[in-house]
Amino acid sequence: MISLVKIIFCYSMLCLSAFIQLPLLQYDSSLDGFTVYNYSLLYIVCFALSLVCRNNYTFIAVVLYLASGLCGLPVFAFGGGCEYICEPSFGYLIGLLPLSAMSFYVRYHWDALGIKTFNNRSTLPLLGLVLAHLIGLLYLLIMRKFTLNNFMSMTAYQLFYDIFFGHLLIIFLPLKIDDKE
Repeated sequence: MISLVKIIFCYSMLCLSAFIQLPLLQYDSSLDGFTVYNYSLLYIVCFALSLVCRNNYTFIAVVLYLASGLCGLPVFAFGGGCEYICEPSFGYLIGLLPLSAMSFYVRYHWDALGIKTFNNRSTLPLLGLVLAHLIGLLYLLIMRKFTLNNFMSMTAYQLFYDIFFGHLLIIFLPLKIDDKE
């Protein structure tokens, strides 16, 4: 019963974070200046939940999130439904699966992986963020929607801010190294 509550909590956090966007700056070369970029908190919330929750409840919540969005519930940032597969940003939603799995695995298997120093422990979970963005980029290439503008707005700026905020999370989130559930 407790695990069901945790999965529902993770699912609701993912749904809420898809609609929360922070206005941050990005450089626009066509305007030769900075413009406002709407940064989505979805990846950071998924990353934080993966680091905090045991038994990979976040991965199950991501599967439910994707399934409910594809079934027509408007949980994605721009709606939902099967036609959302044709959106260029859908690859980044698929990237949530390896993000949650990899961040969880690295976080809870430090010792088996031989990770001893704080520097390794603080940077290795961020590889899940990079992998998720690579899957999104690959999806853009497969869908033939890859343009420099799409790359910069969907991958470059988002990845920069994801790694920045993800690193802050690792530093300030009180994670015990040898915790057991």
